[in-house]
Amino acid sequence: MYTLNVTEKDIVKLAQDVSKWVVAGDLIRLEGDLGTGKSTFARAMIKALGTKEDHIPSPTFTLMQTYDDTRLPIAHVDLYRTETPEEVADLYLDPWLKHGLTLVEWPEKGGHELSMSRDAFKLDTPMESDNGGTLTILLEEMSEFERKATITPSDSWQKRLAIFMPDQRYRKVTPEGCERFLESLGYKGHVLQPASEDGSFRSYYRVKTPEGSRILMDSPLPHEDPKSFIYMDKFLRKIGVHAPEIYNVDNEKGYLLLEDFGRLTVRQAIIENKIPMEPWYHCAVDVLAHLANSELPQVQPYTKDMLWSDVSRFTDWYLPYSTGHATNTADRQWFIDVWAPLFDKILDVPKTTTLWDYHIDNMMPLSDLPGEGINNLGILDFQDARIGPITYDLSMLLQDLRFEIPEELEKQLIERFIEKLDYPVDRDKFMLSYNLLNVQRAMKNIGGFTRLCFRDGKPQYLDFMHRCWDIVDKGLKNPELEPIKHFVNRLVPAKREFDKVG
Repeated sequence: MYTLNVTEKDIVKLAQDVSKWVVAGDLIRLEGDLGTGKSTFARAMIKALGTKEDHIPSPTFTLMQTYDDTRLPIAHVDLYRTETPEEVADLYLDPWLKHGLTLVEWPEKGGHELSMSRDAFKLDTPMESDNGGTLTILLEEMSEFERKATITPSDSWQKRLAIFMPDQRYRKVTPEGCERFLESLGYKGHVLQPASEDGSFRSYYRVKTPEGSRILMDSPLPHEDPKSFIYMDKFLRKIGVHAPEIYNVDNEKGYLLLEDFGRLTVRQAIIENKIPMEPWYHCAVDVLAHLANSELPQVQPYTKDMLWSDVSRFTDWYLPYSTGHATNTADRQWFIDVWAPLFDKILDVPKTTTLWDYHIDNMMPLSDLPGEGINNLGILDFQDARIGPITYDLSMLLQDLRFEIPEELEKQLIERFIEKLDYPVDRDKFMLSYNLLNVQRAMKNIGGFTRLCFRDGKPQYLDFMHRCWDIVDKGLKNPELEPIKHFVNRLVPAKREFDKVG
């Protein structure tokens, strides 16, 4: 819970900040007496989400006003004039509660469906997007020009609010914090050199110490939890995968000092140093086969919910920015319906440790050539590991968004992987899962790169859009994906990519 003293200008700023982080399925409850600023907040949020309407009317008499020229479809509801929860049921808010943003003034009149403790909203399919949540903002009059805002988030909103709300429980990300961590280890006066760019909240720095070069990972809570990295690092090293050695940890603040694998990724080494591609791809595939033949870690399984949450970025971020309006609630449900049976086919293969971000920019060559075995390949970025289909990381590696390999090499590497498994696989199911994942991941990334550009101010990720669309177009030739092809042909505009932003 957060408590702030706010002016009308502050209420507008709060709405603008919250609007950056709303997702499909969010319910925002605006409580307070007449004249405390509920409508001010609602109007500011609708504006911030992109409406071109000059006048945003209060729905006091109509009860509900909807918007679709916004990033998400919005239902703005005012229940002041209602007497019973049954009147709210007549509004039929289900499409917005499932697929859009529901902004409600006087939500206490709406019964359990609009309560803070409402059940997670279930989709009609076996899946649900677990990103949406409930945020309650109570505005109370303190004086003519000042209000007290009490903000109560659900679990899914807690992390989002911590990004921009003042909260002493969560530290700020600053170079000074990294320096204090180094000083606590006895290192003083060292220059922090940025080591790599990351699409997450993590930062990486290279530090020279008397013991040699080290990588400092800044993994700020609650956005990034270093415990998952530490657990998977220990697991991978135990089974013989070369993850970086961890020298020092501050779990409470999220700092780690790691083994430095060097400055070149496998991709950079192939392009800049002209090293042979095939041996390193063979080694990368061998790592996956080794994982598939090894014990499983204690991490979450990759579920249909997660597959949907990933690919929903396409409807929730890419389509709105490419078309200029929110994805219609019925079209989003259509997208769910066509993917649902395909998720079953994706998962209908043996399970393995899925590192989730397995590509040659997250691999470091520790020698000129890998040689026999897998120890000369340093593996990074595995904190989001899941138990998932054996095809997932293989799809990530061989259908890389940053680096395209020859089709013949792709076929050889798939065969190499299957031959190294300790158990037989159904090749038809394997290849179907692999091909479906190619499209699912590419569409996820089309949406994710749109989000990184327009929300997070990282337009460089748009450079990968053309490659993503190439993967989608190739995959949509598969008859199994005819329903997805129909969706794309009908809803995606002719101009698929964005002009350079920034």
